Amino acid sequence: PDLGDTILVPGAGKVGIGVTNPSTLLHVSSGSTSSYVTISGASGSDSGIKINEDSTERFMISNDASADILRFYNYGTSSASMAIDYSGKVGIGVTNPGYLLDIHEASSSNYVSVGRDSNTYESGYIYRIPGSGIEWKTYIPTSSGNFVWNDGVADLMTLYASTGDLLLTGGGSFLTTGNVSTGNLTVASGSIDRKSVV
Repeated sequence: PDLGDTILVPGAGKVGIGVTNPSTLLHVSSGSTSSYVTISGASGSDSGIKINEDSTERFMISNDASADILRFYNYGTSSASMAIDYSGKVGIGVTNPGYLLDIHEASSSNYVSVGRDSNTYESGYIYRIPGSGIEWKTYIPTSSGNFVWNDGVADLMTLYASTGDLLLTGGGSFLTTGNVSTGNLTVASGSIDRKSVV
């Protein structure tokens, strides 16, 4: 039956809102404009979506009304697997993220993996202070697999994957409070100094 903008397909169990031939169990369309689905709870109450496999609860996306945080739950764990707060902070393994990206694993080693599918692209991290012109980058070049520190203009230091050698290329100095006793340390320009602790 056609209930105005709502189409029911009883044989298939499908419901279409704004669409005459729903392709999924619930198909919502506003035609040529943006489409949204609104889920509202009472003031101070949580609201969200649960995803089940048959009668087994698997995942839930929920707004924590008491903290203004969107949380993603895996029912195999006792707490949220991921959270996004109202200021845009993202927590993985953290229910109340304190940083733009806050990652925590309580029961095992904690790693962040940045990778690439092939040798076509570099992978690494970029650190910026907006408006200051300051930028640092640590990355793995596609051709070598070495680990490189870059100040946003030129490479300053390279750690070689094959030998473990460390190369300083930016004309700076290598300062240490300890001793350089193993491996090879190569300085293209600059100096090696043992820094005294005051």
